[in-house]
Amino acid sequence: MTDHKLAVPAVLLGAWLATGCGTSGPETFQATGTVTWKGQPVPMGMLRLEPDTKAGNSGPGAVAEIIQGRYATPRGKGVVGGKYRVYVSGTDGVPYDNPEEGYRDPLGRPLFVDMVQEVEFPRITTTHDFILSAP
Repeated sequence: MTDHKLAVPAVLLGAWLATGCGTSGPETFQATGTVTWKGQPVPMGMLRLEPDTKAGNSGPGAVAEIIQGRYATPRGKGVVGGKYRVYVSGTDGVPYDNPEEGYRDPLGRPLFVDMVQEVEFPRITTTHDFILSAP
């Protein structure tokens, strides 16, 4: 058998595996919005969206990067709707050398870590703004 006869089945198998082996999972919706802290856009950070299982939400979690006060969950990897606990971390966005840890931190110094908000997302693509203040 020549190599080109094996190429087509290999490409088809690769495409099938890349799409999740034929399973799609629950439908997710993109969440976008802004993140402010003390009235200013958060320069850099991260949102971790965890379904609130105590409220009956068994959907998948999601993450989104905060850049210049804006975030968006990746398409196809958003929220399913329902109640979520959202953990928000933010940094000043100014890279600095961290001699104590022995590396350069490209995200900057922390402004805050894991401020938590409870959010109920609709079952559609949505916008939700996070307005945070000092504890």
